[in-house]
Amino acid sequence: MPGSTRAWSAVRPLAGRAEGADGRGLSRDFTCIDHGAEDGVAGFLSVTGGKATVLRAMAEKTVDTLCSILGDEIPCTTADAELLPHRAFFNPSLAWKAGREEHPD
Repeated sequence: MPGSTRAWSAVRPLAGRAEGADGRGLSRDFTCIDHGAEDGVAGFLSVTGGKATVLRAMAEKTVDTLCSILGDEIPCTTADAELLPHRAFFNPSLAWKAGREEHPD
């Protein structure tokens, strides 16, 4: 798209406690907290930490935790689902793959 600009950003809270003031000692890993088990606040989950390269794993862990709480043992299938490149959402010929239009026959 001529003349258009795209940007992506995120805030990534790090999990844990670090020695020192700059936070460089904190892990870049993520955690999914079930506040029902940790704090007695049923039905509340927090996901913190991680980085953009593990967003899919973060989602899978969160859904697995939620399903476990609900007693649903259906395996997560996110690892089997196709991930589209970001360009698919801006390319009219790939719009159907992004779910914005029906598949061209």
